[in-house]
Amino acid sequence: MRYQFPRARFVDTSPKFDERQFLAMKRECNEIKHAIADREIPDRILEEVFDLLHTCETFIRRKEEEGVDVRIMRVFVEQKNRERGYYTDEREVIA
Repeated sequence: MRYQFPRARFVDTSPKFDERQFLAMKRECNEIKHAIADREIPDRILEEVFDLLHTCETFIRRKEEEGVDVRIMRVFVEQKNRERGYYTDEREVIA
């Protein structure tokens, strides 16, 4: 799978990784929520969205390292969302 960010140094160090990573994702969502509510400049909101993306990508990377076929899951989710009509006619896929 192609990743957008470098591998985080703590990906494989914690037996409670899933729990901590979910809490990190929740914190990033809250930071986005507060940045929007505080009417932060768009760059600040975008920064928080990228932080969330990086946190999610770290979770996915860990799952891949645990042996989960994350590519199949990505294809499954894309197909599900395609069937729901979430996409435009253009197909922009990151392999």
